[in-house]
Amino acid sequence: MNINEVFSGLDKLFAENRLPEVERYLTQALSDAEYEKDTDSMLAIYNELIGFHRTTGEHDKALYFCRQVMRLAHKMGIEDTVPYGTALMNIANENRAAGNLLEALSYCRKVYDIYSEQLGPYDILLAGYYNNVALIYQELGDYDKAVDALEHALSIIERHENAGTEIVATYANLGESLLRAGRLKEAQDKLTEAVRRYQLKGVRGYHYSAALSAVAEVWYRQEDYQQALKFYQLAAEELYSVYGDNDTYRVIMNNIETVKAKLQQQ
Repeated sequence: MNINEVFSGLDKLFAENRLPEVERYLTQALSDAEYEKDTDSMLAIYNELIGFHRTTGEHDKALYFCRQVMRLAHKMGIEDTVPYGTALMNIANENRAAGNLLEALSYCRKVYDIYSEQLGPYDILLAGYYNNVALIYQELGDYDKAVDALEHALSIIERHENAGTEIVATYANLGESLLRAGRLKEAQDKLTEAVRRYQLKGVRGYHYSAALSAVAEVWYRQEDYQQALKFYQLAAEELYSVYGDNDTYRVIMNNIETVKAKLQQQ
């Protein structure tokens, strides 16, 4: 099987917004790979199915394919390899999305054991590991551990000139974790840097708006309501210009009303 052709066809389905066809397409490709006993392609398709069902919220299906990945990896004898570590990272992400946070953390520890043994200390895959484990700590409410993981990620990513938006996203995630940990000055520094980098790269949309909103919250917590209002309004304008009126936009608009009420009290 030519797995590159499979992925090319998959990309076309996504590009043409033909999402209802994706599951059938991947299932047929998996059947073809099984028929050809092409275990490498089977593993790649399993990983795609996990990611697809995660995005559609069909966690029972995604977790089923997680189990299939582990069975196949055992059969292939690749459980101590970097590709298996990357597959385990995908499995950890699905368990996090499904709310199985402790299981996700357990898989991450296995990923770290593989990566730390077989990769250099500044390999970009390790940065991805730290970014992902930080998301789990965030959901567990352990923001200090999330900050520690994201600082590790940033120290690696900044060594890679081609990291691009990954650097910006890490600054934003780090700033968000610092904010939740109550470390406001550090959060302000990292979030302001994230906003600056988003602007330099011309990145628009949800993540840029989220960074603006987080900066606004920092100012709000410091009781500088003028600055909080400014950044909430920027966040709302950005989000509305790309996605229109949605739940996140309405949350920001409610925050704007809260800030305006604070200003009226001064």
